[in-house]
Amino acid sequence: MKKTSSRSSLLLIELIIAILIFSLAGALCLQLFVQSHSLGKRTEELDIAVRQAVSVSELILQQDGLEKKLPQLYPEADIDPGNIIIYYNQDFEACSHKDAYYQMNILSSAVDERLTSYKISVCKDSNATTIYSMETSAYEQQP
Repeated sequence: MKKTSSRSSLLLIELIIAILIFSLAGALCLQLFVQSHSLGKRTEELDIAVRQAVSVSELILQQDGLEKKLPQLYPEADIDPGNIIIYYNQDFEACSHKDAYYQMNILSSAVDERLTSYKISVCKDSNATTIYSMETSAYEQQP
């Protein structure tokens, strides 16, 4: 009878060890899945932020793009001399300040009388870290 008892206790210990190993492997896989999901979300945000910043950069390079086309495309943007803020909702659609989840800041500074430098940055909100940032310059054409 003792032989049967020692065999069953050995089997029970083996089962406990196997369950422990599978539990640890499952927890590790779950952690990797969560990390990959958040990495995918950040990559998607970065991709959309890059596309939005490049789009505004193309407007800057056009003759009178900022003065004429930007207010038409982004009617709820805050446009001040030297500083423009465009607000986006969670789906990166232009929206008002109160519904904003992301925002794009466009800072301009005159390098000389014909050259203006622009710094474009996209962040989640005014206090968050920057998702994407770029700089561009535009020459004003002579009349």
